[in-house]
Amino acid sequence: MHKQLVISGVGVAFPGGLTTGSLFDKLLGETACSNSSSRFALEKYGNPTLIEFDNVVLKILNQAYPSTSITESSLGYAVRSALLDAKLPLINISASSARGALLIGTTTAGIERTEHYYVNSHVALISSQVDDIISRVISQTGLCGPQLVISNACSSSLMALGLACDFLHANQADFVVVGGVDVLLEYTIGGFSRLGLTAQTTCRPFAENRDGIVLSEGAAICVVEPLDAALKRGATIHGAILGYGESCDAKGVAAPNSIGIERAINSAFSQMKQNYSEQEIGMIFCHGTGTKANDLAEAEAIRSVFANSPPLSAVKSALGHSQAASGIFSVISALESLSRGIIPPVLHTTKVAAEFADLDIVLKTREHMTSSALVTACGFGGTNACVILGAV
Repeated sequence: MHKQLVISGVGVAFPGGLTTGSLFDKLLGETACSNSSSRFALEKYGNPTLIEFDNVVLKILNQAYPSTSITESSLGYAVRSALLDAKLPLINISASSARGALLIGTTTAGIERTEHYYVNSHVALISSQVDDIISRVISQTGLCGPQLVISNACSSSLMALGLACDFLHANQADFVVVGGVDVLLEYTIGGFSRLGLTAQTTCRPFAENRDGIVLSEGAAICVVEPLDAALKRGATIHGAILGYGESCDAKGVAAPNSIGIERAINSAFSQMKQNYSEQEIGMIFCHGTGTKANDLAEAEAIRSVFANSPPLSAVKSALGHSQAASGIFSVISALESLSRGIIPPVLHTTKVAAEFADLDIVLKTREHMTSSALVTACGFGGTNACVILGAV
């Protein structure tokens, strides 16, 4: 029997805030994610724009979850927040019978401490393997089910969400804590800058004058479980997972391919039709990096799937690109949007490029009640993932 899976808890740690309320404020442009200073010497990378944790947020994270690793403290904070939101208290491992799994997507979590060791030679090299970071988070939460790290570039956390659903349908866990984490590193900034993909001002997806990615950082976490278990516990249901899909372009490393994105979307539709009544997609939260190639490929895929464009938003215009965590940041944003009946705008985009004139790109906050949303994520290597979310 097919299980109705829902998201019963969410947690975030991102530049400018530690709650979903503050996250949505950023999406609406009510407060800005910006930095007056950087912990990096950006001139050697051509002075790209970054969105970084400020000292205030870093202090709160370290007080709540002490660690020499920003990756570990932000992930630990977001995991705890999601568990508490789902009314799943931090569990005593020896007393726990619940099989809570942890699936985390990341691109560079295991590199942070190694980089700090080489940049600051006086810092002792503590174990930098990402599974050690995950193990320390687990030791403070008591999750006794499977643990897995997925590194499939910027689609990692959304792919982890699909795998979480597979775990639950296969009865390998009672609930799954799933999400992504990445922090800014010299490695990341240098790599994206060398590829010529970083923006000099703001991220402007689908804009005529778009010029690239604004790198960011953070952790975004969801708790996924069967509907009946969440209701029995009295948890708040943030939304339902109606379908998910994945694909690989099998074309190139850095250039996205619309056919691969289209396959992932159609796979999610196929799953939704198989298990639920078909629903019209009311809005799309695009990967929307603001690069020439990504926006073109994603737009072409949307045209291929939809006869008429649903409203499109792109949260990286407000939050920046948190790499592997970006997919779940989009999921949490879509859940808030479904709940509030509001679609956040694509910030900083004032004039849509002519090649996107046929798409319904949301440039101003729009009241829009709908029952479903599509979220997409694309990564280097041609990895694509998407999920269809339903309102409850």
